[in-house]
Formats: sequence, C-alpha cells, structure tokens
Amino acid sequence: MISTQSLLRPLTALAVAGLLAGCSGAGSHYAPSSAALGFSRKPPTADRVDPMACKKDHGVSVTPCSLSLSLSVPRATVKATGPKGSVFTFNDKTCSMKHIATVTGSGGKYIATWGTKSGACSVLFTDKVKGKTIGTATLSIHNTA
Repeated sequence: MISTQSLLRPLTALAVAGLLAGCSGAGSHYAPSSAALGFSRKPPTADRVDPMACKKDHGVSVTPCSLSLSLSVPRATVKATGPKGSVFTFNDKTCSMKHIATVTGSGGKYIATWGTKSGACSVLFTDKVKGKTIGTATLSIHNTA
C-alpha cells in the first residue's frame, strides 16, 4: 500500500512548479499605461537632477549636472564649482553646432539656453588653477524643441 506522504510529495512539487511557471510569465501580459490609469506625467524641468549621475572630479562639479530645456523652460542657470582659485572654461561646440543649446557666462555662473533642434548633448567644463588643469565636469542637456 502507498502511503499518503509519498503521494503528497510529487503533488506538492507539481504545485510549486506550476506557481513558478505562472509567475515567470507575469511580466508579459498587457499593462495599461499611466495615462489610462488617470496618472499624468509632469513635463521635465531644468531643476530635475539625478544626484547619482552627478560626479565630482577633484572637487570640480556643475550644478545641475543634467537638465531639460523646452519651450516652457527655455533657460537654466548652471553653477560651476571647484577649489579656491578656479578658472573655468567650457566647450559647448557639440550643443551649439547641432542647435540643441548654447551656454554663455563666466566666473562659475552660466546660462544654458535651448536651441531650435531636439536632441541631447554634453558641455564639458574644465577647471584650471594657476594654468594647471584640476578637473572637469560635464553638463548633460536634453532639448525637447
């Protein structure tokens, strides 16, 4: 005669396997969009910064290090910081040549202005003290023209 315990083991194993198989396909079914659920997405703003993406290079940084420009947010202020005696230069050629954005300013205070084309680009800020490069910081710009 077969014991009840020996019959339950295979049935339990099949039940667990069935549950795991059902869970593995859980992500493949239709999920309604947030708009369908009544949620709305806020438009990106120039204030939105991902602190994990901002890096310091020998104390050199820009704040914010990432921004979004658009018709509703056409300009953003950017501050470059570094050690005492810092002199900043920046290279926005990629942004300006692609008409994504332009950067103007000096002395650690800059203005990023949106361009006529949508896209993303980076501006490299270089910090020098007494003519020696100390570090660099990157400003990422996204334009939704």
